[in-house]
Amino acid sequence: MSPYNHLTLKDRECILLGVTLNDTYQVIAEKIGCSKATVSREIKCNGGLKAYSAVKAQENYQGRRLKSRRPRLLTDLKLRDFVFHCIVQRQWSPEQISGRLVHENSEWHVSYNTIYRGIERDNLGIKRKNHEAHGFARKLRHRGKTRKVKGTIKERRGR
Repeated sequence: MSPYNHLTLKDRECILLGVTLNDTYQVIAEKIGCSKATVSREIKCNGGLKAYSAVKAQENYQGRRLKSRRPRLLTDLKLRDFVFHCIVQRQWSPEQISGRLVHENSEWHVSYNTIYRGIERDNLGIKRKNHEAHGFARKLRHRGKTRKVKGTIKERRGR
């Protein structure tokens, strides 16, 4: 288990309380269980001693966390349209698409797992007709064909 933890909103409220009571960084750090350098950095980055706000500091923290993440590949509209075109028009599988991009030395590099995840998550940005519809994911699995059941289960077992 890592000894390093992110500050929570409760920790930031304790820092705010310590700042308003004019406590030292060492006293505030002992209350929340971190180093005084962490408390000092937190206060300095979020307004200083006179303007520190726990809520604003938490918002800043969450904004920085979101910016530090790698953007999703399929948010690129050109790539998403290319993948959609390959699946629907060319009847390619995600494995074929990712392999083709590597083979052509394309500027895009996307794994087939990412394509499957994009289909599962939001149907590659294409709206479904209703909640139950599978969209073009059905075409991917069955090449546009629906399964036809011949007879009932009892009839099939009796054969």
